[in-house]
Formats: sequence, C-alpha cells, structure tokens
Amino acid sequence: MSTHWLQFLLLAVGVLAKQESNLKFRVYESAFNFLTGATTQLVEKAVNSFVFRDVDVNVKQFKFPKMTAKLTAANGVEFSSSGGALNVYGSWKGKYFFPFKHIPLDKKDDGWLNGYAAGLNVKFTGKVNSLEGHPQLEMASCTMELASYNYSMGGTGYLPKMLNNAEYLAERAVKNAIKALGCAVFTQRVIPFYNTLLAAVPLHMPFFDNFNLDYALEQPTYKDTFYDLVGSARVVYGDKACTAATAGQFTETDLKPQMVVLWFDESIMNCILGSMHDSGVINVPINKENVPNIEPFLKTSCTGVLPCVGTFFEKLSKSNPNKYIEMSLHSHELPYVKMVNGSITFGGVYALDLHLDSMYTNPKPLAKILLEGSITVTPSVVDSKLVGKVTQSSFKFRPGPSEIGDISPTFLAMFEGAFSKISSFVIDEILQAGIPFPEFAKLTMSKSTDIKVFDKMVRANVGFELKA
Repeated sequence: MSTHWLQFLLLAVGVLAKQESNLKFRVYESAFNFLTGATTQLVEKAVNSFVFRDVDVNVKQFKFPKMTAKLTAANGVEFSSSGGALNVYGSWKGKYFFPFKHIPLDKKDDGWLNGYAAGLNVKFTGKVNSLEGHPQLEMASCTMELASYNYSMGGTGYLPKMLNNAEYLAERAVKNAIKALGCAVFTQRVIPFYNTLLAAVPLHMPFFDNFNLDYALEQPTYKDTFYDLVGSARVVYGDKACTAATAGQFTETDLKPQMVVLWFDESIMNCILGSMHDSGVINVPINKENVPNIEPFLKTSCTGVLPCVGTFFEKLSKSNPNKYIEMSLHSHELPYVKMVNGSITFGGVYALDLHLDSMYTNPKPLAKILLEGSITVTPSVVDSKLVGKVTQSSFKFRPGPSEIGDISPTFLAMFEGAFSKISSFVIDEILQAGIPFPEFAKLTMSKSTDIKVFDKMVRANVGFELKA
C-alpha cells in the first residue's frame, strides 16, 4: 500500500482526543452508487457458489439486481434494487416406508427439480458512523421481495406430480428462502465488503521518514444527497505532535461534486513543514550530478571565461584546486505555506551551505549563504497524478559566516539570479513528475479528480475507479 503523503486526500481517520475542525469530508450518493456496482461481481460470485444445506440443490445462475443508492437526512443511506434473477437446479431422492408390517410395501424414487426466480427487489437502509476512528456502515433494515418464481419437478413416483400440483405452496416456501438468502447476502457479504474497504484505509498514515498524519472524526451529519464528516488532523513526528489550527469556512464555490469532496486547511501543511524543520529533515543537496547545468560554476578552479565558485573565493581556489563544491539547502527559520485563490506559496528563510566535494564526506560547511525566498505553485491533476507548476519565485540573498573569505555582493547578486532559475527548474521537474494516486483494495482515484486552492484552504473533488 502506498505511503505517499497524498494519501491524506482519502477517507482516513484516526483515534484522537477531540480537536477543533480543520478538515472536512463530503460523500455523495454517486460514491455509493459506484461502490454498489463494484460489489455486484463479488455478490454474484458468492451466491453462484452458494449451496443449500441438507438438500442437493445448487445455485445454477444468479444475476444481481440493479442497485441504486439514495441519501436522506432521516434514514441515511437507502439502497434499493430492481430486476435480477436466480436459477436453482438439483436432484432429489425419496424413500417411502409404510408403517403397516403386514403390508410390506416400500418405495424408492428420484428425479430433478428446477426453479427460476426473477425480480429480486431488495431494499435496505443504514448509516455510516464513526467506529473507533473508521467510518463503518451499519444496516438498520433489510427487505427482499421476489416478483415471480417458476418451479418444475420431474422424476419417478407420485412426488413430482404432487409437488407440481402444490406449486403455490412451493412458491411461497421458495420466496421465503430467497428472501432470507438475499438479506443474508447483504449482511454477510455486502456490508462486510464496504467495511473492509473503509477499514483498509490506515488511521496513522506515514508520509515521510518517521512522519505520520493522524485524523479524528466526529459523527457524520446527513443531508439529502450527501453526508458530511468534519474532523481534525495533526502531524506526528516521533513522540512530538503538531495540531493544526481551526479552519475557516469550507467553501463550495464552483463545486461540481463527483463522489467525495475533501477540504483541508493550510495549517495542516504548516504543521508538516514545521515538524520537518524541527527535525532537520529539510536538507536538499545541489551538486553537479543532480543539477548538471551548473557543473562549471561549482568548480574551485575555473576554465575558460565563465566564472565559478573559485573566482569569488581565492583562498578556496588555492587550497583546494580542481575540486567541486556541493551546496546543501535547508531551512534556517520556520518555513510556511500560504494558500491563496488558485495557488500555494511555500516560503521561509533558508541556509545554503557550501561543502567541499560532498556534505556527507565534509559535513562542516566552508561558508553559509542565507536566503529569504518563496515559490508559488499551481497544483493540478494529470494522468492520475498530483502535479504542479511553478508560477513565481523570489529570492533575496545575504552573507553568513565564512571560512574561505568574505562573501562579496557581486557573488551574491550573480548567485541570486542563477539560483532563481535553477531552483525553479529543479522544483518544476519534481512537480511535473508528480505523486501517483494511492490505491486501497484496488480502489483508486480517477483521472477526473481535481484540486482547487482557495484562501487558506485546498479542496479536492475526488472520483473513484476500480482497477482490474
């Protein structure tokens, strides 16, 4: 199962003390209608292999009725069906004993029986509730009515004729049996399928090394055509936790709902970045291997007319000629995320450390450059992946401590221009590669899923598809 941090777009909830709301899920009728279609094959397979106890009668063919789902504020989820068919076929054997010993007449007969039921009209109601952090479907009522049943029996002896003449009584018995079977299928197959699918979504979701996203869920609020689940989220790193702030209004502007809609507040992302900053995991190497375009600039000894790092640090050039510099970019002060209509801005004060050869072989930096920067990204969904595009970037550099001489204003000005282009290029490459949608029990988000950014809020409008 994927552990990408995009997983928090799904119906994941955790067991936490109640907090103020900073996220919201909305589930529409279309989601239930999709899942009823997904369960059809499962139920048909289960019933087609059903064997009646104590009699040699098996299900020859079962066609699941067409299911529809309706959400109401009063009843929750109401499923109904029309159509469908069931064909049973089997053999029988009979042995008759007469109780009068002075009339030694015993009889053995056998034969076949065939039944065909049509119009399996099922109706049941239930609600999704929060059970130990997981949304679970609880069935309130179930009824099943059989429209028609054609019954025939053949073989030796008088039993087939007797039962064929009593077809009305047999039809009633079969209808009662089918009624019990139908509701048993929903109780034992359909409901567990839904709940297994919901329970498969992790409560404590890892999205980065030793980082997890936890959720809390209040009891759902039911409306006509949808229900809302409002809750809270927090970021956990080791034994530390960051609780996001209370969200403002969950906007519905220009919403054309698919199956599930998720709103989450920018404070959740700020919790993630804050936890990463505190743990020191934000550390990006920039070297000649991962950014080959700047390979000439990273040299301590220049070739040709183009400047390099050695041009501005004579001490470095003399003490370590013909070497390369690796830069490491990490957060210096608490980074932040700001969500405004259509875009997300990542900003903060960062440190760019210069290391000889590698930050791993020479962890102590030769010099430090501080930069206050921001990058604005427009997110979107392409080919079942969350991607983004850099639309704006801004960086201001200032010198930090140095062991290889003063960091000149000329170097900072040149470096600022180069770094702006490089950083936008690198981040664009990462964003365009994207994050694939996660998959739960063969259920994944469809290509029609879309992401919209509002003031201090992101909204994901999610459709689903079942992978083969």
